[in-house]
Amino acid sequence: LLNVVCGPGLILAGVGLLGTGALELGPKNLTPSLNPVEDNELKTNGAYALSRHPLYTGLLLSSTGLAVTTQSFQRVIIVLLLYLLLDYKATKEEEALVDLHPAYRAYQSTVP
Repeated sequence: LLNVVCGPGLILAGVGLLGTGALELGPKNLTPSLNPVEDNELKTNGAYALSRHPLYTGLLLSSTGLAVTTQSFQRVIIVLLLYLLLDYKATKEEEALVDLHPAYRAYQSTVP
C-alpha cells in the first residue's frame, strides 16, 4: 500500500511544487550556479511562501516518491546524496541572497 499510494502521491506533490516554483521564479532567475543571477528578484509568495527552495523540495519529494514506489534501497541512497548536495547548494545560495536582499533574513526566519 505504501508504494502504491504514498509513492505516487509524493511524486505528484514533488512535481507540482517543482513546476510551480520554476514558473513563479521565471527563466531570468533560474541558474545552476551557486550564485544568484544579477538583478534577481526576491520571491516570497506562492510556492516560495511554503518553502525557501521549492525546486529542491519538489525534486527531493518526487525522488523519494520514486524510491518508495519502486521499493529501491539504491534510490533511497541516491535521495540522501541528493539531499546533501542540495543542502550545500542552498546554504551557499542563501549566503549570497542575504548580501543581495536585506529582507532575506526575515524571510529566512519565517519560511522553512
